[in-house]
Amino acid sequence: MKPDIHNSSFKTRSEAELVDAALEKGLPFGEGIAVVLREPKMPTGFPDIVAVFADANADSFTVNRRKLTQQHFRLLYHLHNSGRSKMDDVAKLLLLPRKHVAELVDDLLNADLISTRGSFVTARPLGKIFAARHIIAVEAKIKNWRKALQQAVANLWFASHSYILLPPLRTLNRVVKEAKKFGVGVLVFDGKKTKMVFRPKRQQIPISYGSWLISEWALF
Repeated sequence: MKPDIHNSSFKTRSEAELVDAALEKGLPFGEGIAVVLREPKMPTGFPDIVAVFADANADSFTVNRRKLTQQHFRLLYHLHNSGRSKMDDVAKLLLLPRKHVAELVDDLLNADLISTRGSFVTARPLGKIFAARHIIAVEAKIKNWRKALQQAVANLWFASHSYILLPPLRTLNRVVKEAKKFGVGVLVFDGKKTKMVFRPKRQQIPISYGSWLISEWALF
């Protein structure tokens, strides 16, 4: 399908105006309640919009979760992937002092995110501790769609779905062709509503400790 929306009279002077207008009119992400973050500081940059949809089955909220840092979630993501692990092995793999790993483990244990048995550490079942069902990242640009696409690809580090958001462009077919190569979706805001021109590839999350960071900031 060739989108025919480049004749819209919608004009905007900045990416911020484009984002504000699109959010006000609503984004086409289906039903459900999302927590929207604006430009969260991630290791990969500052995505314009991150919408987080929660999984109602996650039940592991404790006040101690609020105290956790990026290093805690890096360790937790490692434990989720590796399964039952010895603390000594974890310290070697993550290039961290064993004493520091033990401190991180204590914090994760107090937050009810892991279990321990002797020198072994195990992450609790993902469905009980990871609250995000979808993490949708959106990168907006007025003209420089290639830069938007570059950032959207970077957002795949943590997002289940990554989009670029643009005003109507005459080069839209080319944009879609390039975005498709990377599994990035394309949204176009025409001044009245946002149209989903191309759906992105879905990724299973958490795909990195960045997924954990976004989930925690949005939902806890």
